[in-house]
Amino acid sequence: MGRRLLALALGGALLTACAQFRAPGSDECYLVQEAPAPMFHVGFVTPASAGATVSLEPWVFLSAPAVRMDELLPGTFKAQVNTETREILVTGRVKRSVVNPQANCAIPAIAVVPEAATLSLPVVLTATGTYTVRIASESFTTNRPPAQPRPDVPARTYPEPAATRSLVID
Repeated sequence: MGRRLLALALGGALLTACAQFRAPGSDECYLVQEAPAPMFHVGFVTPASAGATVSLEPWVFLSAPAVRMDELLPGTFKAQVNTETREILVTGRVKRSVVNPQANCAIPAIAVVPEAATLSLPVVLTATGTYTVRIASESFTTNRPPAQPRPDVPARTYPEPAATRSLVID
């Protein structure tokens, strides 16, 4: 009985000490926020046929501001079509972790190479003509990941940054 009581007392003291010390990887060290998705390009096949589904593919620059990579929030990505102005506005958001300034955490200085991610936004356009596909101003970035982040990784090809592109519908 005495050993069990001693073990419980030591376990409680250890738990209290662990609760007061925040490990660098703990969730208390980071704040999770939604932010505009930093897009550098929207890909699509042009010309496209009227009435057919066009797949818009935003290219998103994912960084790791607090050693945790940004995550796409797919449900927030939209292609808002304005048929009067013939403009398509692409918007979206990411989940980003940043260092919590209120926490007393020692965050390691680890360099994380940015990545790119894409997803498909299906759009059906029935009116023929030329549409301007535009990335929302709060999201457009000229940043894109390095083509070859390390010598042991094969080189990747990323499209050039472009805030707007023309989509022709025949």
